Amino acid sequence: MGHERIGILPRSHNWNKIRDALLQFNSDFNNTTQIAKITIQNVRNRFSNLINDSASTAVIDFLLELSNHYNVGDKKDVNINVPINPSPLQLLKIYESTTNIQYSSREYESIIKDSFARALVKYYNTHKPEQTNLFQVQNPRDFVWGNLTNAKGFCELSRYYYSNLTENYLKYFLDREASAIVQNISERETLSNSIYIHSFETARIVQSFAAGWFNKNAKNKKPSQAAIKKFTSYIATKIKAELLREEELL
Repeated sequence: MGHERIGILPRSHNWNKIRDALLQFNSDFNNTTQIAKITIQNVRNRFSNLINDSASTAVIDFLLELSNHYNVGDKKDVNINVPINPSPLQLLKIYESTTNIQYSSREYESIIKDSFARALVKYYNTHKPEQTNLFQVQNPRDFVWGNLTNAKGFCELSRYYYSNLTENYLKYFLDREASAIVQNISERETLSNSIYIHSFETARIVQSFAAGWFNKNAKNKKPSQAAIKKFTSYIATKIKAELLREEELL
């Protein structure tokens, strides 16, 4: 993407395949998998660049920093100050204030920020305690974010983030074109929801890999920058390969 700004899809042969697929889309014949696959085929290198972008890698770095913060072990390497049971908005502000973020483009900034914010909100809403028990919890590890000290919590939140990243990227290229072609509002909503489901299912590959990686590299310590970069590079490769598979994913 870089400095490029895209209003509608280009009129090349390959992009016309997407237009044709959108023209065929309807609620009864849901060809979202085909649409997603053709889109990724056209932007495969850019998609890898997005996941491997330093700002996207900074999100995973922050999650590992947060995990390290909640770990009950040695605190000498903790670099962030987090209040007890922070809201998603508080965490997002801490992330932005403590991370030296250099976005490659305004599009990357929008996609990454929105993907991370939505992931934090979904994780928080899934794990927040009942209101009646909120003030009875004394151990910070019993609060929502304390689950990030183990592989299960890290894998879940990572999946939410990469799912949102994939969804937002696909929609970035498709939304305006779909609005012009898919006139029925109900069908546009179906397409949007299908892209969400497709992206979430595709990001399942993150969970299957992240657990082993976390236990090997991030349990009781924050991994090196080289290890984090290797993790994000592998994720980029696996998600792209999963999106390009020919078999139906939905």
